[in-house]
Amino acid sequence: MEFTYIDNIEKIENFESILNVKVKELGAKYIMAPISEKAKKVYQYHKKKENFYPEIICGGNAGTPNTEMKIIHNMVKCQLYRPMRIVKINDKLYSDNNRLAIAFLLLHGKEITLKDIPFYLINLDCSPYQIIGYKDSLKKTIDDIQGALIKSIKLKEEYHFQNRNIDWNISDLYNNLLKALEQNKD
Repeated sequence: MEFTYIDNIEKIENFESILNVKVKELGAKYIMAPISEKAKKVYQYHKKKENFYPEIICGGNAGTPNTEMKIIHNMVKCQLYRPMRIVKINDKLYSDNNRLAIAFLLLHGKEITLKDIPFYLINLDCSPYQIIGYKDSLKKTIDDIQGALIKSIKLKEEYHFQNRNIDWNISDLYNNLLKALEQNKD
């Protein structure tokens, strides 16, 4: 798999515009539950796909709003600062770790930007793909980097985000999670 590694985001054109993106505005790949109108549209979009991945709801591995929130709160409690993978697809930036993005919002507030957190960017809008570090956030082996690239390509190809003309972001996901928690209070 061919890619270009750039160790510092400041080496790319228009890097300031990326650093100033608010974490809450990053695209989100999952929904917690198809309960709001917007969440229902995201769910229906994916359900129509030939390769429907049920894990579009809640990442497929946690299962309940309470479990999701416990995982996020543990990240906040531990002040987990691992780098977040950001994927660029058709000029849109997506968080490839939605829980970590929400944890960063809870730790640092709604106005936190990418320049405030450790992250690395995988740009799938160019050929060869680019893997771009920020503040030494990418200290991994070639196998780790290739694994991250493979997961990012899955985000693009299997979930069909490049055609999902619904603006669903981290803020939407977090609000969706809070609504799901409220509905499951009983």
